[in-house]
Amino acid sequence: MIRASPGSMYPLLREMREEGLIEEDLIIESGRARKVYKLTKRGMEVAVQSLEMAERIMAKMLSLIAEARRRLGDAVSEGRGPCPSRDIVEGLEHLAKAIGEYLELAKAREKECRESSRGASRHL
Repeated sequence: MIRASPGSMYPLLREMREEGLIEEDLIIESGRARKVYKLTKRGMEVAVQSLEMAERIMAKMLSLIAEARRRLGDAVSEGRGPCPSRDIVEGLEHLAKAIGEYLELAKAREKECRESSRGASRHL
């Protein structure tokens, strides 16, 4: 799991701002200044492209996992090759399910972002 810290986030935000992907606003709340970042039009386009790429990668991974599971099942049912442990089969099933669920979430979020980008800017 990736853990974000101020030491890793601020350089990333600065780089994204320099690349024109986000813009920064300074807001005063309760006497305290804070920075708010929002995606630019270009940032939204890059985000959509990134989600599309992630979707293609995940779809391919899911396809490869399903093919591996099919081949493994064929080999086991035909009495060839080593028998996988139940843990391996369950692990593959869990991974395939998780990837499928994430893919659906990514599709829904991408659609939501695409639709909302037509009107207002979004905060990170």
